[in-house]
Amino acid sequence: MTSKIVAAALLAAVGAWFYMTPYSAYSAMAKAAENRDATTLARYVDFAALKESVKANLGARFGAHVVRQGESDPAAALGAAFASALINPMVEAMVTPDSLTAMIRNGVPPSGDAAGNPAAAESRTETTRGYEGFNRFVVKVRQLDRDREPVVFVFHREGLISWKLSAMRLPF
Repeated sequence: MTSKIVAAALLAAVGAWFYMTPYSAYSAMAKAAENRDATTLARYVDFAALKESVKANLGARFGAHVVRQGESDPAAALGAAFASALINPMVEAMVTPDSLTAMIRNGVPPSGDAAGNPAAAESRTETTRGYEGFNRFVVKVRQLDRDREPVVFVFHREGLISWKLSAMRLPF
């Protein structure tokens, strides 16, 4: 009887630890952001997948804008073509350990002074975390003093217990 209780307790402990692995990964990433430790932060990021995600996000936003403006503005398609040429350099500048640090801390992509000084845009934020599936975990960071959607960080399981940031949903 005692061995069954010990086995059940051990199984529950392992299950709880397994469940908490993405929370732990995000906490380590947030601590690295707080300490401005780009090397540690980079260990929790799949930069290739993250860049593709941001490119797709920006491309969809520009495409939706063209559809909305296309009927009333014939130059919208030309503007969209120009904007799509700028997506790659914009993503390269946006998806760096420093800019990720600013987004984790402040809940917005850095711009202006915040790009060079992540502390410049600091504000009060609300962070929510949770599973969206067995292999997907999301962290939403929203600025409390602005009426906008949160930045959503999407982590995917890598192996059995490791998690990496591989996508973002940006507010526009």
